[in-house]
Formats: sequence, structure tokens, C-alpha cells
Amino acid sequence: MRKTAKNQNIDTLNTEAAPEPALMVGVQLRSGLDSRFSLDDSLRELELLGETAGLEIVGEVTQTLPMPNSRTYVGRGKLEEIKLLAEELDAKIILFDDELSPRHQRELEKELGDGKQVIDRTALILDIFAQHANTLAWLETLQRIKEMDVEVIVPGTGAPGGKELIDPLYQYLAEMRRRILELFMEGASRRECVEKVGMLDYFPIAKGQEGEVTLRRRHSIERIYTEIRVALRKRR
Repeated sequence: MRKTAKNQNIDTLNTEAAPEPALMVGVQLRSGLDSRFSLDDSLRELELLGETAGLEIVGEVTQTLPMPNSRTYVGRGKLEEIKLLAEELDAKIILFDDELSPRHQRELEKELGDGKQVIDRTALILDIFAQHANTLAWLETLQRIKEMDVEVIVPGTGAPGGKELIDPLYQYLAEMRRRILELFMEGASRRECVEKVGMLDYFPIAKGQEGEVTLRRRHSIERIYTEIRVALRKRR
């Protein structure tokens, strides 16, 4: 068992093992009913992501709400429906299309019980990257997105964004990798890289999120450092 940067528990998936059953949950907020991107389209995309991560999507539950429930994201009746359907389908993983707060995840897992794991779209994508990609692969993927003939990128059922969001992310990853590679070639240790690679000013940090951002930054630096070390050893 490992934890993502959001502290969501996800078993490291073995793609050679039988796919693990998962139940999808999608919530359509009434504020987004006029969106050109439907909940169904978003769930079909989530299903593909789940299959990429080694899951078998065995069912789905949807709900329309004016706003998410402060404790369990979905309403009490819908939560009971999820619990019963998950038991019927033997689904141990509950996959939410929206980003959940730590409280939502904690309360959902407590209410669902029986060892159910609650995972949101963001944690699922992080897990896919952890299994299949390195920073060079990320950069190649971002470059392909930049070259695609589309003007809008849809992050789940959240607000759509344009390609202009990709450039800062690409520059951030490329610059971080360049700095770590330089320090590695100079003989710097992993800890020295964490200390010397400054926070890049490509994204604003929301008030109260400084600690989480710092933790994610450290994990990113350590991951890239290890990736570079392994790649250079293979060349020797």
C-alpha cells in the first residue's frame, strides 16, 4: 500500500493480475448543467483512465446536486445506493469523477466500510503516472497536447481550461528536470537537490496550501533525481 500526495491510499496495481472491480461515481452540479461537456462524457473518460490503471469498471452511480455534501460529497440516500451496489458487484474501489477533499475521502470510507477504497480522478491520474511514466514521458505528452487541434481541455467535471494552461506546466517540469540534472552531474545528493532547487514561480500558491505544495515539490524532486540516476546507470 502506498499513499499519493493527497494522502489517498491506493494499492500499487499489478497489470499482470486480474483487474480489480471498481464502481464509478459522478456528480453533476446544477451550476454546470449548461456546460458543453456532459457528465456521461466525463465518466467515459474516467472509465478509460481506470482501465489504464488496471481496474475493471463494473458499474456507475450518478447524482445531480446544487452543491456537494460537506461530509460525504453525495447525499445520504445516494451514499446508501453506492454502498449496496458496491456490495452487489463486489467492488472494493469507489472511483469519484470529482476531486475530493481529505475530509470527503475519510468520511466516505468510514461510511462505506468493509475496506472500501475511495479514489478521485486526480489520485487516479497520479497513480497512472507513477506506474507508467517518467518526466520525459510527461513532457512528451504535454507537447502532444499542445500540438492537438483543440482549444479546450476538460479536467473531469470541473471548469474547462485552454491550452494556455499547458505551457506553464511544461516549462515547470522542463526547468525542474534541467536543474536537478545539473546538480546531479555536479555530484549533489538527493537531499542537496531538494534544498537547492528553488520553488519555480509558474503557478500561484493558494493561502493555506504552502505546506502541501512544499511536500509535493519535495516528492517531485526526489522522483526526478531517482529517475535520472537510474537512467544514467543504465547507459554505463
